[in-house]
Amino acid sequence: MSLYEDEFDFAFVKEKLVPTLPLIIFALIIAFVAYFVITSIITVVQPKAIGLSFSNNPFDVSKTSAPNTILTVVISNITDEDAKNVLVEVKAVDFKSITIDKEAFKTEEIELLGKGESRSLKFIVSPVDKNKILQGKYTINVQALINEDIFKESITLQIEK
Repeated sequence: MSLYEDEFDFAFVKEKLVPTLPLIIFALIIAFVAYFVITSIITVVQPKAIGLSFSNNPFDVSKTSAPNTILTVVISNITDEDAKNVLVEVKAVDFKSITIDKEAFKTEEIELLGKGESRSLKFIVSPVDKNKILQGKYTINVQALINEDIFKESITLQIEK
C-alpha cells in the first residue's frame, strides 16, 4: 500500500489528542512559573558586592559641636576570580550639604581582593555646615569596580535638628 493510493488514510484519533492538549499547556505553565520562582530565589540569595551601614541613623546634628557619622562600606568580591585594584567611590548626591571625609566625594582602592573575600572601609560623613543643613533625607551613592564589573548601592541618611 502506497501513500498515494486512495485507500490509505492517516488515522489521527481526535479523542486521544484533544484530552492531552490541556495537559501539555498546563505543563508549560508550570515550567514557566518554576523558572521564574527559581530565578527570583537565586537573585535574593546571591550575596551583594556592596553592604552599607551608618553608625547612627537618624543623625541629630544639634546634639554635638562637630557632628558626623561613620559610614561603613563592606566590599565583597562576588566575581569568579581574584580582583586587583578594586576602586570604591563614595559620593553624596547633595554634595553641597553633605561631605565624605571633608570632600565632595571619596575614592579608595583595594589592591587585592580574593574571590569570596570582603573588606570593610569607613568614611566620615558630616554636614558642610551644621547650622545651614536642612532636616530631611540625604542619599549617598557607593560604586565599586571589581574585575571590570560595576556594582552600585545607595543608602539614605536621615538628618534631624
